[in-house]
Amino acid sequence: MFEALRQKLACHPLVSWLDLLARIIQSGSAAKWKRAKINRYQSCRLQDILTHVLTHSRFYQELYRQHGISLKNVHEIALEDLPIIEKSLMMDNFDQFVCDSRLNKKELEAFVQEPSNMGKNSRSALLSCTHPAQREE
Repeated sequence: MFEALRQKLACHPLVSWLDLLARIIQSGSAAKWKRAKINRYQSCRLQDILTHVLTHSRFYQELYRQHGISLKNVHEIALEDLPIIEKSLMMDNFDQFVCDSRLNKKELEAFVQEPSNMGKNSRSALLSCTHPAQREE
């Protein structure tokens, strides 16, 4: 069950906790993971996420540049070093915030506002949850 869900969402960097959960469950017990191992895993995943957003999100490229965070120093960044952003800032900059440039706020809002779309999947809405190799062009 967890494996199928993990594979479906594998490309999304923010669901890495699911991978951690699956590994803990597969190992038989969370007690087998020592604090140091969990810390190392979390640090590696944070580096992966930072690398992803610095490579794919214009919003984070600019925000993090202003805070001295770059691809060159992601290995030195701790979670508490990251600037906190408010939802309003994210929504005001949605098209630059997302990591897939094919997603845009105007199209997603139009899809959601259309009553006949109730229960349908928006191709655009699914882009962020499908692996690039599975996307239709």
